[in-house]
Amino acid sequence: MTTEADAEWRILALRVDFPHENPDELTTTGIGAFDLRSAEQAAEDYALPYDLPPHDRAYFERHLTALARYYEVVSAGRVAISAEVFPRVAQQAYTLPQSMLHYGNGRTTEEIGAKWVELVRDALHAAQADPDGPHLDEFNSFLVFHAGVGHETGGLNDIRSVFLAERDFVDFNGGPLTVGGVEIEQAWILPESPSLNGRAGLNGLLAKFFGHQLGLPGLSNFAAGSPALGSWSLMDIGANVSGYVRTDSLAWVVGFAPPHPMAWSKMQLGWIEPVVVRRDTVISLLATDRNGDLPKAVRIPIDAREYFLLENRQQRGQRGVVEGEDEDKVWIDPEQVTIEEGVWVAMEEYDAFVPGSGVLIWHVDEGVMARAVDFSAANNQAHWQAIALEEADGYRDIGHPVFERQRQIEGSPDDLFFVGGQTMFGPATRPDSRSNREWESGIEIEVLSAPGDTMQVAIRFGRALPDWPRDLPGDGRPPPGAWAGHPTPAAPQPARGGPGYATGDGVASWRVPEARLLAAGDGDSDGWPKVFLRRDAEISAWDVGTDQPRWRLALDEVPLDARFSMGEEAELLLVGAEQTYVVDAISGELKEQRQPIVPSAVGDLDGDGQVEPIFAAVDGQVEIRAQVVELGDSLAAPPVLGDLDGDGLLEVILLARGGAIHALRADGLRQADFPTALPRFAEVGDLVFEPVLCDVDADGKQEIFVAGHSGIFGVDDDGRLLPGFPLLMAASPTGSPVVLDLDGDGRLALAALDSTAVYAWDLQRVAAQYTGGPAHWPQAGADAAGSRTALVAGRPVVRSEGPLLGWVYCYPNPVGPNEEAHLRFALSAAGRIELEVFDALGRRVGKLRSDGLDAGEREITWSVEDYASGLYLCRLIAHGDDGRRGEAVVKMAVSQ
Repeated sequence: MTTEADAEWRILALRVDFPHENPDELTTTGIGAFDLRSAEQAAEDYALPYDLPPHDRAYFERHLTALARYYEVVSAGRVAISAEVFPRVAQQAYTLPQSMLHYGNGRTTEEIGAKWVELVRDALHAAQADPDGPHLDEFNSFLVFHAGVGHETGGLNDIRSVFLAERDFVDFNGGPLTVGGVEIEQAWILPESPSLNGRAGLNGLLAKFFGHQLGLPGLSNFAAGSPALGSWSLMDIGANVSGYVRTDSLAWVVGFAPPHPMAWSKMQLGWIEPVVVRRDTVISLLATDRNGDLPKAVRIPIDAREYFLLENRQQRGQRGVVEGEDEDKVWIDPEQVTIEEGVWVAMEEYDAFVPGSGVLIWHVDEGVMARAVDFSAANNQAHWQAIALEEADGYRDIGHPVFERQRQIEGSPDDLFFVGGQTMFGPATRPDSRSNREWESGIEIEVLSAPGDTMQVAIRFGRALPDWPRDLPGDGRPPPGAWAGHPTPAAPQPARGGPGYATGDGVASWRVPEARLLAAGDGDSDGWPKVFLRRDAEISAWDVGTDQPRWRLALDEVPLDARFSMGEEAELLLVGAEQTYVVDAISGELKEQRQPIVPSAVGDLDGDGQVEPIFAAVDGQVEIRAQVVELGDSLAAPPVLGDLDGDGLLEVILLARGGAIHALRADGLRQADFPTALPRFAEVGDLVFEPVLCDVDADGKQEIFVAGHSGIFGVDDDGRLLPGFPLLMAASPTGSPVVLDLDGDGRLALAALDSTAVYAWDLQRVAAQYTGGPAHWPQAGADAAGSRTALVAGRPVVRSEGPLLGWVYCYPNPVGPNEEAHLRFALSAAGRIELEVFDALGRRVGKLRSDGLDAGEREITWSVEDYASGLYLCRLIAHGDDGRRGEAVVKMAVSQ
């Protein structure tokens, strides 16, 4: 969030009153004027000697001094505030042309907003008419103090306190308010005091509203009118945090001691930088209100949108049970506050009255913030807030009033983690460390210290391999050879400043600055691989270690994918969003330019010992064994091959931009239960990286692993999300995942990259049943060489036993308008089939025959355009080449 948090602020404060009320308007507080009685005259009306009248110019100057001192402390000197109060005459005010009732009696949002703008406009015009008034262009914050109390603590038609942001002036004024040639885009309105008895102070409201001026949003649940973060947050109800002052007895006060902004707010303003933790570690956490070199915030990524945020808060007041009280209280002594003429102008400890001491664990979801219509509406859904507190006692008390737990609704000592209370937060605790989408994160947090200015916290990642993830040099894209399942003699590697070259001795010093690695291969068969790089849309070929490229070629667009091919000629295939380019890898000549396709895949689809290529275009057209299949989806990722159903034959798996996963058989039919889609709430985005395949649970079937927005998703042969998945990442993946035995211990790991790190998960830590099996397509390109070839020979399963005709089913059922009927069935041997369709009266309405069918899963399709709506019987007869016969009857409904 962009703010002006470190700017030097000049606040213009205008005191305004209203025409005298005669008779007194009973729905507003007061008679339109500031309380200018002496302190002695007002003493009998004030329970406490705080914020006493006269509420004159000096009174407001002292409050603005208190505001400046507060922000100097909580920002560690980054925010400087000066202010001037007008009119300059001590007990005068600018009298507005309308009554208090007029400015305060709006009912609709639009009416209330228009009256706010009117009040600000009238106040500024009155100041402009003052010969000794302000020069508006000398100020960058505009504050109006009005006589009386606010609607929040006053009467029905008292004026609502507000900070008017730029968008409010757009909504209620059509744009900035222009006065005296100065455009006013922000302004704030506050009462002379929140109360008339000295118990409620103005300091908290001033601190909160100036937080808005700095760019901080309100963090309450405004839809429900309830707290969302409680007194832990200045921008929720922390501005009105309450406590006690101990004199002869305990005196209750509210709003005099605003707490430090929470760690998230300080991060937004650039005042603190969180330490990001992604590996097992123990870290010391400094209290947010103390100065020092230790971190004041720890950010633990859950996925690309969510993270846990840790901060150490310490209640600086004294807590205990005093004589005459029946429960513990938190208090400060008068000596801990600097008071001038009844105004609290400074405090020793601004966190005096926060609800407790220990480590707070915040759950932050930036996805909710991005979806919120208004930044200040981010916490309006109690069940899914942009920022929520993981309350250590396992309850969701804040903002949720329960009769027997009323004390906890604004925050309590039970919210914190510390030795002596709750210490553990993880997958099996309450609350737990799942994401907001109920996905396992594997994160475990253990607080190792009793409350104190420095607290130690252990952070563990139970699903990751030890010491992973690891920081990734370069741009976060894996090079060819980087994921070989065994040591390679040499492989291109990304590095800071451009690609380099890695050998068994480490990373060589050769670099090509600002370039990105596309592919590598020995095009001229001289025994030395060539490296193909790009800078923007320029492609070049290099011999490793040389100063100049072999050739350069400028394309019309930046290629999205590249493949080096050694067929009859060495070629570089470059795939862009608009075109596909075929380049001679030796000369750099552009040989062909055609409509975009995605790289092909090669494998033995039918078990005949011969490999067949599979071609796919970005428009969803797939060519398999001379058959063309229309997927009806746009593709970005290349096809991959593997045996999804354990029948010994390879299937073709394709990912669509919209998040669908398609699976086709060798005969072009769709695999049962496909296409499938990842859960809509997962918001995986476009699937632009090819999937990888591996039999992780050793059931003889390949599982599918894809890179989505939040991390790596695993899908089984039925199209269902695998247990324990997705594997969440701190940023969106920048390439396909990889399945490999990373450390040679015989256990499968799954690895992936984002823009800054390489992640590796121990799959048996994800789920015990993931003991591992063969991987038919373990990485992008199928292997380290990027051959795009499934080296698994198709071996159809021979079913020597059982009936000739296995299961039979019709889909869709019912068959709707403009749909075709599909009958899918299983043959245990090669043969032919006949299909007869009968209506409800027994009349045959259709007959089909198909010869030369191989054993396995098969399907026939026919039109029902001429069928009337109703119930039909489909009689399927199979004749095997081995002489066997099978028959089945299934019901089919048609709804036209």
